[in-house]
Amino acid sequence: MEVKKHLTPRHFIREGTLLLGNSRLCEILLSELLEVNRTALYLDEQPLSEEISDRFFDGIEGLKRGEPLQYLIGKATFMEETFRVTPDCFIPRPATETLVEACLDYFHEVQSTKYKVRPLLFIDIGTGSGCIAISLTKRGILSTILAIDLRQEALQVAQGNGHLHGVSQRISWLCGDLFEPLKKGKVEADAILSNPPYIPTQEISFLPPEVLHEPRVSLDGGEDGLHFYRRIAEEGPPFLKEGGALFLEIGEHQERPVKSLFLEKGFRCLEARKDLQEFPRVMVFRKERHG
Repeated sequence: MEVKKHLTPRHFIREGTLLLGNSRLCEILLSELLEVNRTALYLDEQPLSEEISDRFFDGIEGLKRGEPLQYLIGKATFMEETFRVTPDCFIPRPATETLVEACLDYFHEVQSTKYKVRPLLFIDIGTGSGCIAISLTKRGILSTILAIDLRQEALQVAQGNGHLHGVSQRISWLCGDLFEPLKKGKVEADAILSNPPYIPTQEISFLPPEVLHEPRVSLDGGEDGLHFYRRIAEEGPPFLKEGGALFLEIGEHQERPVKSLFLEKGFRCLEARKDLQEFPRVMVFRKERHG
């Protein structure tokens, strides 16, 4: 591509919009490259460097190919905080903030009813960028978290985010398939948390192009989208204390089948919490006590 050099930020946005057809994405991309807010782009009259020019127009080409903006700028926002992301991990979504909020509400209520607060143990299945584990650790719940992911590449991103947010000492990053890394020892957690893959296999090809750039292993929930819920319902109970809680993000139309899966395993459904779009997004269960 023939790129004009020595343009001001406003000219970059104009040129980028002609190529991409989306001025807002151009503004975000350039503001991230320059590390300034979007308003400042229109106040700066200084020509930008050739390096910025090359990076900006490479980013425009990436956006045209459907690459997610978050991968191009290397970060995403979750719970109003910044997390590093790469194509090796799923991009955090605002809907998943509902899971964090449900967990915080539940355990703040539990802890407020006790005279002595004890440390809690959480298991985060499919941690990805680590956004769930890190957000909980930073928000006042006295806890240790075992964060598990199938792929070492994703765990490296999560570990980096743990260092970035200063919580690494309270999170153990484990590589393996669901509960596999825990089977060598005796682990009984106060809560299991997960945003598992829940897109039915046959629907994946119809997802937006930018979503198809994310790891398929983070999307594909099997034939009916329920594969990982079945596995968690079957494999999870030995790793959860009696009276312990389970927090699961779910997809559209999955409230009833997911609820049935866990009721059959002796869980009690406490809540189906809606997201900001008023869709049931997080199922909260409790492992019933015996006797």
